[in-house]
Amino acid sequence: MKHPKSVSQKHMGIIILGMVILFIAIYIVVWRMELKLIDGGHMVLEVGEELSHDVEDYLNLTWYLPSERDNIIDDCQLTLNDIVYLDEHQQYPDIGEYQGTITYDDQTYPIDIQVVDEIAPIIQCQETVAYGSQDFQVEDIIDVSDNSQDDCDVQIDGDVDVSKLGTYTLNVKAIDSSQNIAEKTFDVAVTDQTAPQITMKPQIAYLHEKFDVLENVQAKDNVDGDCTIDIQVSGEVNVQKAGTYYLTYTVQDQAGNQAKVKREVVVKERETSYRINNVPMVLQLPDYHNGCESASSTMLLQYYGYDITLPEVIKKVPIIPLEYKDGRLYGADPHVAFTGSMSARGYGIYVEPMVDVLETIINEQKGNHQVKNLTGSSLDDLLTYVEMGHPIQIWATASLQTYEQSGKQEWYIKTLDGQYTDEKVTFPVSEHCLVLIGFDEEHVILNNPLQGITIWDKEAFEIAYKDMGSQAIMIEE
Repeated sequence: MKHPKSVSQKHMGIIILGMVILFIAIYIVVWRMELKLIDGGHMVLEVGEELSHDVEDYLNLTWYLPSERDNIIDDCQLTLNDIVYLDEHQQYPDIGEYQGTITYDDQTYPIDIQVVDEIAPIIQCQETVAYGSQDFQVEDIIDVSDNSQDDCDVQIDGDVDVSKLGTYTLNVKAIDSSQNIAEKTFDVAVTDQTAPQITMKPQIAYLHEKFDVLENVQAKDNVDGDCTIDIQVSGEVNVQKAGTYYLTYTVQDQAGNQAKVKREVVVKERETSYRINNVPMVLQLPDYHNGCESASSTMLLQYYGYDITLPEVIKKVPIIPLEYKDGRLYGADPHVAFTGSMSARGYGIYVEPMVDVLETIINEQKGNHQVKNLTGSSLDDLLTYVEMGHPIQIWATASLQTYEQSGKQEWYIKTLDGQYTDEKVTFPVSEHCLVLIGFDEEHVILNNPLQGITIWDKEAFEIAYKDMGSQAIMIEE
């Protein structure tokens, strides 16, 4: 027989359960009588967080069935008032307080949005700097970013001396517009990152004569100084057999930076004269009165097998027309571009941009040749290159006049991007470009784009060449 107390406890449990269920049901009914917003419609965002434009992200629909939720979302209208955004897509609001509303069933529910910045800036620093860096500023190696996208106040304690190898300590402090502060300490190493430079003059080895592979070869490093003694040479030159040989010179500085240079050595009979006979002749007349530089470059390219014409080369040359402005004559810096017109009034262009023109054409035609700026080379060095089979584009004067003897034209420099400067150019009107193809004891032989094959006195030519800045170009494998 069951005890009466046990029955009473069971009934009490059922009653309590029923009351809980009833309470929950009443709560749900009451809760559903009015639309509920998440956190009462108050939203706090960190600047840089995306602001939602979807109404469902603002609603608390916990006690609704899925179908009910969809209907409520469809019937709600979200309005965000006068929000200042950091981006054109209107996703990321700026710091501030904003209001909005949600309208549902003729009821309006307010929304309060607060955008704050409580995150400190992020500071990063470049860990290594190259010794001897040009125009170095310590600010350039510090990067500060902040989620607010505002410029931060950056304070740097310490400095980096790029003229001395070593490690330097920087203490960096960054403060954003909300006064969040970040502080970091960095160790920055100034290291040798530049390989030694190997320089060499052209070299011919003569049959049955002794040849020194290190003759006219030098290596210098920006830190270690002269390191010629450390050069390693690979390859062989057989002075018993005429031909073209290639040597590779390798040198490494104490920091491990390595330089490698390939050298062409021609073994041949000793001669007092030489001529390259198959260099194409390209004349600048009658169409391009001032196109000697382009004509000479065309000869080099055609000699090495490139399919190019003079007009096609001219199209690659940067040109700034002559222009009068405010009583001044403007033209190009000849180290940058050609001044005027090659078929009308115009002047000339120097070696640097013509090197760029040659390199562009070679790359476009997928050639394997290299363009070498020989500016500063002696005439003897140029003649050695010629004897090795390389025609040389050189700058001189049309009639072997000296710079002082030549007429002059002055103009102010206009840049390629259209800036008018106060810098002046004095240009020799007799400037001329030719291709050096041969020599004997007293003369040089040239492909002259004005008149064809020209033989000039070697000494007079050397003076004109030097007066024009000893500018020269060659192409090599």
